[in-house]
Amino acid sequence: MLSIVSTLKVVAILPAVLGLRMPSSEQSSNTIPAECHSFVSDYEQLPALSETTLMGESGGEWSPCTHLATYGLNFSPFFARFLTYQLAPKTVLEFGCGLGTTSDFIARHAKAQVVCLEPEKTLGALISSLRKDNAGEGELKQLALNIFADDSKARACTQAMGKHDLVFSLEVAEHIPFQFHSQLVKFLASRTKKWLVFSAARPKQGGTGHLDESMFTDEEWKAKFQDAGLEFMPKLTNMARDAAYPKRSYDLYANALVFKHPSHDGTDVDINQGHEMLTDFMYHGVENALANAQYPTWAEKAVVAHAFSEGMAAAMWPALSLMEQKVKKNASLCAHPSNSMKLMQTFSKPSMTSAWASFFSKKQF
Repeated sequence: MLSIVSTLKVVAILPAVLGLRMPSSEQSSNTIPAECHSFVSDYEQLPALSETTLMGESGGEWSPCTHLATYGLNFSPFFARFLTYQLAPKTVLEFGCGLGTTSDFIARHAKAQVVCLEPEKTLGALISSLRKDNAGEGELKQLALNIFADDSKARACTQAMGKHDLVFSLEVAEHIPFQFHSQLVKFLASRTKKWLVFSAARPKQGGTGHLDESMFTDEEWKAKFQDAGLEFMPKLTNMARDAAYPKRSYDLYANALVFKHPSHDGTDVDINQGHEMLTDFMYHGVENALANAQYPTWAEKAVVAHAFSEGMAAAMWPALSLMEQKVKKNASLCAHPSNSMKLMQTFSKPSMTSAWASFFSKKQF
């Protein structure tokens, strides 16, 4: 039986095979339309991780640092592999990118141009830290853009964004007030060139900053995107969900949905036509036979999957993994030296689970 230590040793060699290269300035300039240049997060001008924060009235402060302290990286490696290898995109748009690790993984391994959307400039410094250790061959940018805003610059940028091979949003829509849902669905569907992968919290699913009015079943979300003109892919949906198991069994395994644009010639396939980066590994729910033979209980599977995920993250993002370990030992590292009162407020109640949650909790509609 493969031990957890052996698992970590295997993934520790990953940086040597990542094919590392910094994206050129010409490559970067082609990703973002001119109307959006003012919304691009500038890595050099943003404060350090410990100084970048968002506050929310119904939850504690959200920042990359508090996210690491409370939730860890929360990275699902085989779900990321599904997006990267099974769907094989070259252009990607993520709505609500959290710590940016899934987008960064796709950028590196699909050699893709990836844009992630968050409402405020919370991720520039984080993305810089993601890319500085192992730059990768792809490109990752954040637009600090509220697509629901009424101002002319935000509208111009939103309208100028083109279609992408892959559009995805994971566990974000439950933080968006219901009055914006039709706009969100229309935006995601209209920017989809090939694939849309969507997951949102179901009714009664726990989480800080969830809005009851914004939580729907997967069947209800499926109908919304079908009405928007996309085609549901049941077999790929099952593959995506299995890829998230058991690491994200509480949300992605139950909620993820896969759609395609009608003009795309991609087909709905089951695991028999799954990519080898999924089918030849057993640390998830796709390769059931081998996994069940060696790890018959859910608890055993969860321990091994967690070890694989942690080892992979440490190899991919050394600086971020180090920050995670430091803040878990000492949460005060998330505070600016002059902000001790804010830190106390932050950790006196659960931290928000996303930047969008904090953003909308501050708004009055």
